[in-house]
Amino acid sequence: MDESVCPGCATRLPFSHVLYEGYFNTTPECWSLFTEVQGRQYGNVLLGRHTHQSTIDAYAAQHAGADHPDKSVAIHLLGLYLVIEQEADPLEVAPVQQRMASARANWPELIRPEDQGGLTIFNVAMADDGDHINTVHSWSREVWGMWAEHHQTIAELL
Repeated sequence: MDESVCPGCATRLPFSHVLYEGYFNTTPECWSLFTEVQGRQYGNVLLGRHTHQSTIDAYAAQHAGADHPDKSVAIHLLGLYLVIEQEADPLEVAPVQQRMASARANWPELIRPEDQGGLTIFNVAMADDGDHINTVHSWSREVWGMWAEHHQTIAELL
């Protein structure tokens, strides 16, 4: 069986004929898994309330590189910073990200860490509803930790 290996997170998935035309450093198969997780979160108010924002931000930060713009990487790392370091309510993060995205013209160049960790969207997809929230939180903390050399830069964006 042919498989694809995601350049962002190294997840191996069976090859499919799904198309992907975005700028994340991903494969169509990994992106498809991400959208399946998003659908699951949209369909469950509890999961969505506690995990939706961190899922988006962790996925984006873990899939930096290639054509993924610095602005996007910084905005999503800012989301992780707000939830993890500042203990912000996840529902308050997107409005802050939107304001920052509109207010700044120049964004720092953030070099993608070589180590992309062990947890990925695959782990989130495989977690049952009882483990979903904890898996997303563990994954997002791991992704945030991988970007440690840029933590100060991200904090200074505010």
